[in-house]
Amino acid sequence: MVFWDERCHEIQAERNLIKRFLKADKYLACLSKEDTAIIGAEVTLYTCNILASLILDEKRRGAGPSVMSLFAMMWSRTLEIGLVQLSPQCLSQLESFSKALHIPLPTTVAATSSRSGRKLPFQDILAASATETELSLQPFEFQLKHCGPYLERSFDPSIDPRVPNFRPDAWQRKVLDAIDADKSLLVVAPTSAGKTFISFYAMKKVLQSSDDGILVYVAPTKALVNQIAAEIQARFSKSYTNNGRSVWAIHTRDYRINNPTGCQILVTVPHILQIMLLAPSNAERATSWSRRVRRIIFDEVHCIGQADDGVVWEQLLLLAPCPIIALSATVGNPLEFKAWLEASEKVKGVELEMIVHSLRYSDLRKFTYSPPNENYIFRGLMAAEGLQIPGLDEGDGGTVALLIYPPRRGPCQSQPRNS
Repeated sequence: MVFWDERCHEIQAERNLIKRFLKADKYLACLSKEDTAIIGAEVTLYTCNILASLILDEKRRGAGPSVMSLFAMMWSRTLEIGLVQLSPQCLSQLESFSKALHIPLPTTVAATSSRSGRKLPFQDILAASATETELSLQPFEFQLKHCGPYLERSFDPSIDPRVPNFRPDAWQRKVLDAIDADKSLLVVAPTSAGKTFISFYAMKKVLQSSDDGILVYVAPTKALVNQIAAEIQARFSKSYTNNGRSVWAIHTRDYRINNPTGCQILVTVPHILQIMLLAPSNAERATSWSRRVRRIIFDEVHCIGQADDGVVWEQLLLLAPCPIIALSATVGNPLEFKAWLEASEKVKGVELEMIVHSLRYSDLRKFTYSPPNENYIFRGLMAAEGLQIPGLDEGDGGTVALLIYPPRRGPCQSQPRNS
C-alpha cells in the first residue's frame, strides 16, 4: 500500500490530465493478480477521478462531443469497481460516482473492515463538483448511444472452477458438463462465439488424465492446422519421463512437426487421420496408437457437405473409436445432422448431445488504408498518442451504436438510429 501511495503522488504531479490518466492506467494494467486484489479498486477509482477532471476541463472549454465518451469510460470503470471488496473510503467515493452516472450499485457491494482507517492518496473530484460531473442524459439513452464498446457481451456468465480466470457462459458450461460425462458433442455456434474454448478444455482433460491418452484435432486446411498448433504450444506444457514424447504434433501431407504417434494432441487434416485410423499397425495391440485415442475434435464439420472431401469426413465420423466433438458455425440442417450422428454414436455406445448457440455480440469492423500515391512505401503505423477512446462505427455517427433486429425475430417496434 505504501508503494501505491508513493506512486500515486508521482502520477499526481503530472500536470497534463491525459498523460496522468495514461500513467495511472498503465500502472493498473501492470499490477499482478495479488496486487490487483489489494489495490486494484483504489487505482481504478483514481482513474475515474482523473476522467472526472477531464470532463470538467472539457466542459469548461466547451468541447461537448468528447465529454460523453469520457462519461462512458468512467461508467465502465465504475461498474468494474463494484465487483470487488472495498474500503469504507473507496465505497464512499464509489457511491458518488454511482449517483452521478445513475448506476445502481449491486446489493453485494459492502465495505471491508480490514482497511477502515486508511486514507486514500487522492482527492474526491466529485465532492467539489457534483453538479458539473453529473450525467444529463437518461441512463438507457446514455448507455445505448455511448456505451456500446463497454456493454456486456456474455450470456449468463458464471465462475466455474474447471476453467480458472474465465467466466464461461451458460451454453459453454453445458459443453463442459457433456465433456466431463464423456459424451459426444455437436456444437453449432457462430464464429468467434467461443467454440475454441471447448477444444482447449477437452485437451486439458486428456493431458491431465495420463501420459498415454491422445486427442486428435481435425482441421480442414493447413492454415487452420498451423493456427491451432500455435495456440496449443502457447497454452500447454508437460514433462515426460520417456524420450520422444511431446504435447503436440502436426501431421499433414506436406510436413510433420514432432512425432505424430508420440504426442498427446495431434493436429491434422482429414486424409491423414483416415490413413492413420485404417493402418493395421496402429491397432494391433492394446497400446497401439488408435486404441489410445480418447477424443477426436472435428472443426468446421460442415465440410462433410463438400463434393471432394465429404466422403472422407463421413468415414471418419463413422470410424471414430471414441467420443467426438463436432464444431461448426454454418450447419444448415442441424437437427437432421444430429439425428445421423446420434445413430452412428449409439452403435458405439456413446451418447450424443447437441448444443446450439445462435447469438454473437462481437465487434467486427473492417478498415481500409488508401496510400497517398502509387509510389508510396508503407513503413508501418505510427504509435497512437493521447487518450484512445474505443468506439463503434466511427465516422459520421460518432461512437453511437446502431441496434439491428434480425428479421427472423419479427418486426421491431422501435429502433435507435445514429444521431
